[in-house]
Amino acid sequence: MTSSSSTAAAALAFFSFQAAGSGQDGRRDRDTARDIRNERSCAPARRALRLAVWSLAAAMGLGAAGAQATPVAVDVSGVQSMDLLGDAGNTVWWIDVGAHAVLNRLSWSITLEAFSPSLLAEMQLSFGASSGLDQVSFTPGGGDFLSGTSRYTGMLDLGGLGLSVGADGLLRLEFSEAFKDFAPGVADGRWLGGTLTFDVTRATAVPEPASLALSLAGLAAMAGLGAVRRRASRRPD
Repeated sequence: MTSSSSTAAAALAFFSFQAAGSGQDGRRDRDTARDIRNERSCAPARRALRLAVWSLAAAMGLGAAGAQATPVAVDVSGVQSMDLLGDAGNTVWWIDVGAHAVLNRLSWSITLEAFSPSLLAEMQLSFGASSGLDQVSFTPGGGDFLSGTSRYTGMLDLGGLGLSVGADGLLRLEFSEAFKDFAPGVADGRWLGGTLTFDVTRATAVPEPASLALSLAGLAAMAGLGAVRRRASRRPD
């Protein structure tokens, strides 16, 4: 009888252990199934988030690497060569070449006329950013110490000078004289015709710092929201 009672007690204990184990297994199974459902429901959001991150990275990469060389032609026909560099009577033009564009090369095919006693070698062009600082001056007829008319072609490599325009994208051109022969306001010469061609490198648009920060913050918020939802879904019932 004692033996039967012990056997019955042992069987009851074993049964209780098995029942408890089955309950834990069942709970784990339910938790696993719920996690699988949650993972499946979150998968589209994660894919969308990854796609957004990849798209943003691609846009930034293309913006950084997507620079292109562009020729900008300027017709100088009829420009008067008036006074010394910086004088108020000079002809000054502003050409839009794109924000922060880099100046690589200048080529020209032009005809100049110097009014005697002024010289062709004295007619010059200065160019640079719209601020007027860091200007480069060149004389197409350099070495021609005579008056009259002459045609010039040539090319000037600007690559080693590090020249660029500012955020306004404006290239400043000032036509002047290296030496003034006539009274102020009276032309010493004239650019009869021809074209100046600037080879510039324009950077494609990239996200502004503020826009980029907002984009990254939005992506971080999406990721954080997804994590909170996953944690909430895993809380015990």
